[in-house]
Amino acid sequence: MSLWNMREVTRITGATESALRYYNAKGVLSPTVREETGRRQWLYDDEAVGKLKRLFLLKYIGVSIEEAGVAIGDEDVFRRTIMRSLEELKKERDKLDLQIFIAQTLAVSDGMDLFVADDELDEEKKLVLNNVVRECIKEGAKESTTHHLG
Repeated sequence: MSLWNMREVTRITGATESALRYYNAKGVLSPTVREETGRRQWLYDDEAVGKLKRLFLLKYIGVSIEEAGVAIGDEDVFRRTIMRSLEELKKERDKLDLQIFIAQTLAVSDGMDLFVADDELDEEKKLVLNNVVRECIKEGAKESTTHHLG
């Protein structure tokens, strides 16, 4: 089993020393502490470095530090966290795809009235676009109501 000091862990993983201290303070990733000649030294073993790498990946996909800390300590929680995040990311991607479609259509249409027939769009695209616009209006109204009520 290898042990690395904080500086070596930062070199291996790209983490900063302040991030390592923060994760320790939050109880997310604790080092092995060893006293040596009156000097306290934080050391990390192979398992801790592996957990740190998983922590970074979970953070990258949008998992909170607290939730990631729990997940890296329990394989079942880790899998459930990844699957939930994957579903959330897919929903976000679908929303972004729809926003891109609308933006592209607006760019092509050059400001046309979306609810009026236009020769540049075939009937199927007009139907899809009009339905999308109506759904966006409904969603916008729901969000507006929620923000005003919240």
